[in-house]
Amino acid sequence: MIRLRGRHDESDDARVDLAPLIDVVFLLLIFYVLAATFVSPTALPIQRPISSQAQAMPARPVLVLIASDGSTYLGDRPWAIDDSGRLAMRLREGDEGRVLIHADAAVTADRLVAVMDACLAAGAQHIDLAADRARGGGP
Repeated sequence: MIRLRGRHDESDDARVDLAPLIDVVFLLLIFYVLAATFVSPTALPIQRPISSQAQAMPARPVLVLIASDGSTYLGDRPWAIDDSGRLAMRLREGDEGRVLIHADAAVTADRLVAVMDACLAAGAQHIDLAADRARGGGP
């Protein structure tokens, strides 16, 4: 086909192919989803007590939860405190033998002490209590 100079055909216009752009956006989306850290320390709604001395934990401890009704959880699964074998196994997997207890503010002291005793019986070397930092107080 011979084209003459003065004629302009619409098929000669430059087109932008959006397929590579969509691929790049999709890859960026995958990267950000995989790189994001989603913080969800507990699956239960727990109101932690407030402390002016609260500090960040240096290591990843075994997580024990005590709900407001007194039920206990090892990680995200229910745990009977007389079953020290599960906790002992989790403590052996860790490197420091550290337990972090997330207790609701409504938990009674005797229930908290009973859970701490069960942790010590399972072989915990360190027991820490989770608390929220007081607003305006502490370092």
